[in-house]
Amino acid sequence: MEHIENERLREGYYKTVMENGLTVLVYPMRHKTAVYAVLASGVGSDTLDFAVDGKEVSAPAGMAHFLEHKMFENEDGIDAFELFARVGASANAFTSFDKTCYLFEASLGAEQSLEAILGFVGAPYFTKETVAKEQGIIGQEIKMYLDHPGFRLVFSLLELLYQNHPLRNDIAGTVESIAQITPQLLYDFYDAFYNPSNMVLAVSGNITTERVLEICRDEFAKKDWKRHETEVIRASEQDKTAGERVTTAMAISSPQFCLGFKEKPFTKEERVKKELTLEIMIDVIAGETSGLYRSLYDEGLVNSGLSAETLSGRDYLCVMFSGESEDPEKAVEEIKREIKRVKATGIDEERFLECKRAFLGEVISEFEDVGAVATNLVISHFKGADIYDMIKLTESIKIEDAAALLSEMFRESHAALSILVPNEKH
Repeated sequence: MEHIENERLREGYYKTVMENGLTVLVYPMRHKTAVYAVLASGVGSDTLDFAVDGKEVSAPAGMAHFLEHKMFENEDGIDAFELFARVGASANAFTSFDKTCYLFEASLGAEQSLEAILGFVGAPYFTKETVAKEQGIIGQEIKMYLDHPGFRLVFSLLELLYQNHPLRNDIAGTVESIAQITPQLLYDFYDAFYNPSNMVLAVSGNITTERVLEICRDEFAKKDWKRHETEVIRASEQDKTAGERVTTAMAISSPQFCLGFKEKPFTKEERVKKELTLEIMIDVIAGETSGLYRSLYDEGLVNSGLSAETLSGRDYLCVMFSGESEDPEKAVEEIKREIKRVKATGIDEERFLECKRAFLGEVISEFEDVGAVATNLVISHFKGADIYDMIKLTESIKIEDAAALLSEMFRESHAALSILVPNEKH
């Protein structure tokens, strides 16, 4: 067992790799009443083609999300959510582009909840009947999201930015793609990516490391959790975007826009620090206290503000600026103009330090939240870092780092624009 400490916070957490390969991270927070746990697999919607034990498999879009839904049922027909509810715990699960997470929060019943989440995720059970039932449920969910403006805005943009990468697909897939899912495909996908060595359990809050490990050992003793050799097969992605612009008519009151830039992915070694640097740099350019934000709002070019976010993974990186505007073309023009201005004149040092201090404050404040701690333990693990690197690396970022990164990014030739307009305006 490894104890990882941070002198600044005067606290630490424990890291253990179980015999079956599962990494267990426990962050004791005895001053809290709740326990928060996340059991995660390092696979999401960005993985479709793979080989498990030498057998090549091509999964349809939405596979990881579909499996996530099916993991809450077992052979006895018991719904896992019922078990959590009985002990007063709140449970959930989600699939992102690069991971699948099962989680719960509990003040009472934390130990029973931990047993339940390990038990269900460790015992897959799929039949033609249950798969067909889930296809109907998720099919309705997919149709519902197609009517969600924010969803359509972002995924229309990703379809423009990427030519072959699965990032261009809806995380839940399409009605047509999930219709191809079979029990055998689910078992193949589970065997490939629900290997304990590809998973991590992060627990934070009012619980001891010894008790977490004891529960893990007891649950693992009940099942034969086999190791499998898995190779992910990545589709080649072109440097250029797939398109430049798309306009979609929807039942909305005001036009919305999402401007995206397709960037070169960060290498594994540089990823964590550069992601942090990028977060600060985005705030410098378009944060709520930026000149750009104020001018867009004052001139009436955005109705409710400007949002800026990044998507960064193992082999993808993009930056998106979005908002609601009666004149989206003008708003986008102003965003591009401000980016060019900052690239030409340089980053203002006072502004940079202000944004860096604010970001560092947010990072440190998250260590008081049991949910944020467990979630960040998982995120850091899959990036090959420890949770305290967020603090250490943020402190080390210099304005020169941000300037160097800025000089490499926001290429006009790699930009794309998604616009939503009210039905009658299209």
